[in-house]
Amino acid sequence: MSISWEDMATPWVEDVIKEMPDIRRRALKSLGWWMQKEIREGIKSGAPGGRRYAPLAGLSRRKVSGRSAMKKGSAKGQILGKLGKAVGYQYKDEDGSVSVGWLSRSAVYWGSIHEKGKKIPVTDKMRRFWWSGARYGKSRKRGVKKTGAFLRRSTTEINIPARPTIDPMRQALAPRIPGYFVKKIDGYMDDKMKSPPKRKHKVYGSWW
Repeated sequence: MSISWEDMATPWVEDVIKEMPDIRRRALKSLGWWMQKEIREGIKSGAPGGRRYAPLAGLSRRKVSGRSAMKKGSAKGQILGKLGKAVGYQYKDEDGSVSVGWLSRSAVYWGSIHEKGKKIPVTDKMRRFWWSGARYGKSRKRGVKKTGAFLRRSTTEINIPARPTIDPMRQALAPRIPGYFVKKIDGYMDDKMKSPPKRKHKVYGSWW
C-alpha cells in the first residue's frame, strides 16, 4: 500500500502541509507506523479486517500422555507464522509518500501464496523434512515414541487456501486514514504553538 496526501484536505491542513513540510513528513511517518501496527495485529488475530483466515489442514497429530504433541495449527497468530512480524513501512522523501508492505523478498513470496492460495505437491524430500521435525516423547503405556506433526501417507499435495490480508486490511483502514492524518497534523501544530520560540541573538561589542 502506498499512501500520499494530495487533495481533499481542508484549507487549513493544505496550508500546513505546504508551509511546514516537516510536520507533513512526521504525520505521514506516524501514519505508516500506525498502519503497520494495525496490519500486524490483524494478522495475529487470525482475522485481518474482520475476515477469518481459513484453518490449516493436511497435518496429523499424535498424542503423548493424553496431551497433544503440537499446538493446534489454527491457533491465533500461528497461521501465517513469522509473516505477522514481516510488515513494515517506509517513508519516501523523493515523492513525500509512505509505503506499507512486506519487509523481505521471502515475505513477499510467502505472503503472495497465502493471499491467493496455492497447491504444493508433496515430494519425498518434503515428507522427510516434516518427519525429521517430529520430536521424541515419553508415554507411560507405550514408552518412548516419535511424536509431532507429520504428513499422512495419503497426502500428495498441500493445499494452501487463500487467506487474504492486504485487501481486507485496506478496506478496514482506508476510511480511518484521513482522520488519523489530520489528527496528527493538529497535534503537531499544537505542540509547535506551545513550544517557546528559539531566538538567536547577535551581540555587537561584547562587554566580557
